[in-house]
Amino acid sequence: MKRLIAIILAITTLFLLLTLTSCKKKDGIPDGMQLVRGGEDVGYKFWGPEDWVISNYGNIGCTYVSGADKSSITFTEAEMPSVSLAEYFESEAEKFPYGITVNPDANGTDCNFGNALMPAKKYVYTYDYSHTSGGKTETIGYTCMQIFVVHEDRFYIFTYTAANTLRRGGDTSYYDYHLDRVQAVIDAFEFTSRSSSATTPEYEKDAEGYILISDKVLSGFKFYVPGNYTVNHSSGTVVASASDGSNVTMSALNYNPKDTDEYWDTKKQSLTLIADKTVGENGEEHSTFCEISSKQDTEAGNSKIAKSFEYTYRLDGVDYHVYQVLMRKGGIFDKNVYVLTYTATESNYESHLAELEKILDKIEL
Repeated sequence: MKRLIAIILAITTLFLLLTLTSCKKKDGIPDGMQLVRGGEDVGYKFWGPEDWVISNYGNIGCTYVSGADKSSITFTEAEMPSVSLAEYFESEAEKFPYGITVNPDANGTDCNFGNALMPAKKYVYTYDYSHTSGGKTETIGYTCMQIFVVHEDRFYIFTYTAANTLRRGGDTSYYDYHLDRVQAVIDAFEFTSRSSSATTPEYEKDAEGYILISDKVLSGFKFYVPGNYTVNHSSGTVVASASDGSNVTMSALNYNPKDTDEYWDTKKQSLTLIADKTVGENGEEHSTFCEISSKQDTEAGNSKIAKSFEYTYRLDGVDYHVYQVLMRKGGIFDKNVYVLTYTATESNYESHLAELEKILDKIEL
């Protein structure tokens, strides 16, 4: 799962998925911004434009402009490289599924990143992505700005991705249009004190020993997991994992898709993009993403509408099986949409289905 995390972040957010100033309001929030992800459990505050959509996924903080403009910023912690940052980028770039052009300096450039204690390393590269829909193939060029940050004894990756095409009615590309705002996000980034890993939070338990790991006021829901799960994140997005690495996440979707089909079509495109490829007899590439079921009605806590999706994909040679539930508490007109995702290797998938059933049953929106 750690494969290519620097490069994958650039493409996983393609489908998710007022110039700002750095002055602060009295409550500590940078002017014109909102908290995308942060807290003592992660040791930083990732601020994004207040009018962009937040769409965090697992341990990846993500914000993008809108449904019409998928320009995005992501931030995550990754495994500390054992080589120099230049060597790290070069090795990862060689594995990128699409040919990239690095510019202007293949060795990267030094830059400041928020209040990080040492200069970060920035790379800018471009690539083309071809997408076929309705028998027509469209090729779109993208530019990525990727910044590798070493702060204290941890390693982080910041990625800004946007299309090279001109904005509708404008004379600048999507990438160039948002650069000032992206720089404001970089300048506002805050590394903070991190809670000690030796301190284990006291979680509320129910009669079956399941622990409440979410704050309903902060996240909008109550989320229980088995008491022997490891809690990886318990802010707006909650993440918990079993001993074999299988994990379950839940968060507010932070945007209101027109319908379930719209969400699922977008999800499928991003999954098809990141999954490993196989090569056919004629040299054509095929994604290992496979849809098992789509839009199945299910039950999830006190939600009135819950639709499940089930699929598999291969990443770095490992087969993953995913079960995802999209839910609304108040029916089709409820703008508050939540998503639960259970991910496991194919061999471990069935081991936690009984637990997953209870997790779903205990959800309270």
